[in-house]
Amino acid sequence: MFSKTDFARRLYGNGLFTLQAGPLFDIAKVGAPTSGLSTEQWISDTGVQAKFTVPGTSVVLTDGPDLRAGSNAFYGTLAR
Repeated sequence: MFSKTDFARRLYGNGLFTLQAGPLFDIAKVGAPTSGLSTEQWISDTGVQAKFTVPGTSVVLTDGPDLRAGSNAFYGTLAR
């Protein structure tokens, strides 16, 4: 179970591509199919997200804290 909320604002758009950016807030409940394998606790984190979109494809770049390692995490996603 999870929820992801972002408040992206359009920074630029010219009809061919758009650039959006803004903060995000993630919340999820850790679970496992077998009892005893997880703590069943809720975790949350915040970060920054930027999305570059051309017709049919989006590149999403996200930066935020890595809850496992305690350092920063940066990753990209390609979506259709």
